Amino acid sequence: MLWTTTALAATLQVPQDYPTIQAAIDAAEVGDFVEVYEGNYTEDLDIDIDIEIGADGGQVEVVGTHVVTDDLRISGVDFTGNGHDPCFRVTGETLYIAMSQIVGCGGAIIATGTDITVQGSALTSNSSYGGVGGVDLVGGDLYVFDSSLTGNTTTYGNTGAIEVEGGDVELESSSLSNNHGYGGGGALGVVGDLIVTDTSFSGDGTTYGSGGAILVTGGDVLIEGSSFSSTSAYGGGGAVAVRGGDLEVVSTTFEDTQTTYGVGGALEWSDGDFLVLDGVVASNGSAYGGGGLIFGSGTSITVSKTQLSSGSTTYGNGGALHLTGTSVELHRLWIEDGACRDGGGGLYVDADSTEMTNSVVLDSTALLGGGVYLAGDVAEVYNNDFLANAASSAADNVFLAAGSAEFVNNIVAGSESTSPMTANGSVEYGHNAWFDNLEDTDFAADTDVNEDCDFVQYSSDLHLSEGSPCIDAGTPELSDPDGSVSDIGAFGGPGAEWEGETDTGDTGGDTGDTSDTGDGDDGDDVGVRAFCGCRSNNSAILILGLLPLLFRRQG
Repeated sequence: MLWTTTALAATLQVPQDYPTIQAAIDAAEVGDFVEVYEGNYTEDLDIDIDIEIGADGGQVEVVGTHVVTDDLRISGVDFTGNGHDPCFRVTGETLYIAMSQIVGCGGAIIATGTDITVQGSALTSNSSYGGVGGVDLVGGDLYVFDSSLTGNTTTYGNTGAIEVEGGDVELESSSLSNNHGYGGGGALGVVGDLIVTDTSFSGDGTTYGSGGAILVTGGDVLIEGSSFSSTSAYGGGGAVAVRGGDLEVVSTTFEDTQTTYGVGGALEWSDGDFLVLDGVVASNGSAYGGGGLIFGSGTSITVSKTQLSSGSTTYGNGGALHLTGTSVELHRLWIEDGACRDGGGGLYVDADSTEMTNSVVLDSTALLGGGVYLAGDVAEVYNNDFLANAASSAADNVFLAAGSAEFVNNIVAGSESTSPMTANGSVEYGHNAWFDNLEDTDFAADTDVNEDCDFVQYSSDLHLSEGSPCIDAGTPELSDPDGSVSDIGAFGGPGAEWEGETDTGDTGGDTGDTSDTGDGDDGDDVGVRAFCGCRSNNSAILILGLLPLLFRRQG
């Protein structure tokens, strides 16, 4: 919503009443409206009074550099720079820019102690040698809504488009593309808290430093309903790097993201208390170190309803996902085509406590644990599918390096290179399914299923077919959502109730009929790509549930 002038404010028209914009500003009183008629104006403005400047509805372009020392509101005016000086130097308390453009400046806005709002506007092709191409803000908050920042760069500064230190930032319904930073944060660098909703990042990157699109230090971050594509960083976090704060990423996609010499091809998080990933889709990412798609290192980590494909690392562990922490909870993950040099082609975890349930890892490769490598103290692994992964040294599908582990209700199949599973510590196991493996398992139990579990269709739908020997073959200590004995595999156990399905499907019941998902169509969407569309079962005795939201929108 734009502002409205007060009843007592005067309207000063340019050029009808005043020949220049500056002349109108000099004659204005607090709260007055300077109305500029269509035309090109070459002026260096000195704005030292609380006023509004707006266009009459025609195209207005102002060429020059401007100093703002009081509150200012701008609407419908385009500002063009000289390519080497900043367009705006601001020290007023508030700056509001709406329906305007800032183009070709040597830095669009440099501000100290100012709260800035940018709405329905565009900052394009601004560049700085040592500063920030777009907005350089110290000690103020920034809100960007329904705006675009494109082609903003710095030669030797940190961030291309936006850099905020000592303030909070919120981006909503905006797009940032082809911005480039030198030291870190190709599009956005923040020392403070950050909220990003319904915003796209594309083609942003850094020459050196981390965070191809976003770098946040010492602040909490929420990213929701957003997308990152073709972003890259020299250091960690091909799209996003967050250090020293909590991070929550919800319903967000990453595609074609990479690092040159860092970790986390899409996302790097470190030294925070909480990491929550919910409904994330990431593909075609690569890193030099660990975590071809996601690298997380902190206290408490929860990853749910997340799909990771084609992540790879040149060195290190975790082709798709690399996590270290005190507590790691993994629920309803789909990981495929991961590759790394060392351990965990799909997934690597080193934690005091790891819980992994209702997930699929397939077609991934590594030296050790082609599918997953789980290290640390305790690992609980229930109701997962580990399929057709390969290791060049040991454990095609699963390498349990934790001190103690529970491995129950899992499907392990398609090992064609080495043993299907290896463990270094003590393991409690049973009610698993083993088939189509080159070698027999060392973890066989009388309660196991040793024949094909008979998926609906291996290439697209890993529900169990009607009559599968894995239905009701899980441990009787766990139940499916319909109260029957748990099934073996990713669609069994307490967490097997999938969003959009009814009890006619094999969501852990006895019928095995997956022809109808209950969503009104032909049921074809219950396979690979629908796997992550699910909800938690609050009564699950092994599922701890998602951590509470780190942020709540105000207003």
